[in-house]
Amino acid sequence: TTLAAVLARLDDNDGSSLVGHIATGTGATARTVQAKLRDTVSVKDFGAVGDGVANDTTAIQAAINTGKPVMFPAGAYASGPLTQSTNFQRFYADGQVNITKNANGALFTSTGDYVELDGLQFIGTSFTGDNIVMSGTNPRLINCSSYGTPGRALKATGGHVQVLGTCGSYTTTDGTASGYDIEIGVSGTATLYHQLVGVYTSQATGGILLIDTGSHVISGGQFGKLAIQSGTSPSGVNGGMTANARILGNVTVGLANSVFTGNQFSNQTITFAAGTSQHSLDSSNLLSAATIVNSGNANSPIIKSIGTGSPSGIILQYGSDAFNSTIRYGDNEIYLTDSSLFLPNNAGVKFADSGGTYYTGVTLSSGDDWFIGADVGANFMNVTSGSGGIYLAPSGTSIVQCYSGGFRPQADGASNLGTAGQ
Repeated sequence: TTLAAVLARLDDNDGSSLVGHIATGTGATARTVQAKLRDTVSVKDFGAVGDGVANDTTAIQAAINTGKPVMFPAGAYASGPLTQSTNFQRFYADGQVNITKNANGALFTSTGDYVELDGLQFIGTSFTGDNIVMSGTNPRLINCSSYGTPGRALKATGGHVQVLGTCGSYTTTDGTASGYDIEIGVSGTATLYHQLVGVYTSQATGGILLIDTGSHVISGGQFGKLAIQSGTSPSGVNGGMTANARILGNVTVGLANSVFTGNQFSNQTITFAAGTSQHSLDSSNLLSAATIVNSGNANSPIIKSIGTGSPSGIILQYGSDAFNSTIRYGDNEIYLTDSSLFLPNNAGVKFADSGGTYYTGVTLSSGDDWFIGADVGANFMNVTSGSGGIYLAPSGTSIVQCYSGGFRPQADGASNLGTAGQ
């Protein structure tokens, strides 16, 4: 090959095919620089400008259509609707990247499985439609954000959606009751194992909508209202787990088996819909200003800390606000408020003696006979009362009165030794 031929090939912009490349490391093989560079594509390889003014839709779509990982150099990219369908395709930002909608419709629509978005910000401005729509399984959004749209900032209908962190927020401009920042799932199909970790939205009117999902995890972050909604409730759906988040809006749970732990609530209403059960909302949640509605659901340990009482102690409210059964735990004492303690036959209130042995204090036998105290050793039982005295009344008739001046075995209250029968 002559020098002139080499220079001619370089002039044809084909020089990268002549330059070799060997990666550092044992077992690395020789490749051309051209092959190396073609492992990924940049949107600027296809003419994207990234100045926030030029319409980069065609260039970005061409990069997507290669099916290769797509890199966005730092910049602001004005774009109309984009579509993606390749499985396992990855999109990532090199620096701060804004993709701003310049036409109506969904900004980014993906049907591929295992698609990953990393570090990208999607901005809806005033144009209609959702920002990000993903229908494939196992999509992953890492430190992305999406905002400025009257639709959903993110709508994903496949299984195992992962939204991990944010580089901004996920926010809709729809402040109505039906407006949500993030919508996951679809009515009639059970989609499982969604993970939303450290997701932030900026308003109480937005929030997260889950439809016919199961075993989801929401951990950390801040968002508005939360709706765990029943579509047709196919097999496998449930209320999932929500932990360590700050929740600003109302919460509605329409599926059974939900768990809430360590969350920070404000003065919203938390409703567990009728026909559901097995909910757990424990006192690790900050709930003092929230209203709880449990619509007749069984097997739901709902515990709300409502502050301290007098004498001092922590007050825990059980069940919905309408039920209002509370227990106050004070120093070495427990108080029941507005409720009774129920025990079945043969189950009694027991006490431990100084040696740690437990004895029944009060019990009801299987024959519905009452027993007070334990027939043990040489101990005695002391029964005390106020000035009104102590009455014994078999079958509802009082026949004995112990009073401050003595013992009255007659119904008329006269002090005497009683009849022979008495």
